[in-house]
Amino acid sequence: MFQRFCVACLVFALVLTACAPVALAPTPTPVSPTPTPVPPTPTPAPAEAAVIPSVTVNDQAIVDGTVTIAEVVSSGPGWIVIHADQNGSPGPVIGYTAVIDGVNKDVIVKLDVSKATATLYAMLHTDAGTVGTYEFPGPDGPVAVEGKVITPAFQVTGGLPSAEAKVATVMVASNEQLGSFLVDAKGMTLYIFLNDTPNTSNCYDACARNWPPLLVEGAPVAGEGVDASLLGTTQRKDGTTQVTYNGWPLYYFVGDEKPGDTNGQGVREVWFVISPQGEKISGPARRS
Repeated sequence: MFQRFCVACLVFALVLTACAPVALAPTPTPVSPTPTPVPPTPTPAPAEAAVIPSVTVNDQAIVDGTVTIAEVVSSGPGWIVIHADQNGSPGPVIGYTAVIDGVNKDVIVKLDVSKATATLYAMLHTDAGTVGTYEFPGPDGPVAVEGKVITPAFQVTGGLPSAEAKVATVMVASNEQLGSFLVDAKGMTLYIFLNDTPNTSNCYDACARNWPPLLVEGAPVAGEGVDASLLGTTQRKDGTTQVTYNGWPLYYFVGDEKPGDTNGQGVREVWFVISPQGEKISGPARRS
């Protein structure tokens, strides 16, 4: 009996051992790997727009031996070169001036007026040789865009050497407002500038573009009613010769469109028509 009891106790103990919970090892918490920092991708700077060379011109008169080119766009130092016309194409060079990289406004070019033609060409050249020294023929060649040389043409509206420019005849006209005053051979009104000094013009650049001088080669001619003893000349800064009357240099006004117009009379109280006696006339203008 005792023996059976011991066997039963042994079996019970084994059952209890089998059913006891088994302690489990703790599950390790996964550790996320530290990400490797990625440097930011640099944003490329926007490419600068390419400079497209160009030349913009306007029809104009030659004033004081110069023309003004409205705009020159150059991709580097260069030259704006004025060519006379030769059978419908750019011919001899009659003037040039330097331009800088980028946009150049109102570029004034000195000309050899004696070689000027009714059509002129403004050609853009590089300054590829010694900077600041015009070298053409040579390294300072014409600039081309898409295989075409940049050389726009423009018309010369006044200031050309001609028979009319060589002979200046001063005549007399009249109207009710002003009485008798001086005009040229075509009847265009002539003016004096009170800021001039005797026999010396003080009107140049923008002034002369609005008030072109009466030029002559040789001696001016006195028409009927004009006192020949009062006619004379004065040399301008560009070497041209301007007609004077009683010591006053004579000018046209760009605002006069036809013979008899006196739109320049009294402008800024310094521009007036002149009498055959060589005196300023202070009467009112007759506007066209």
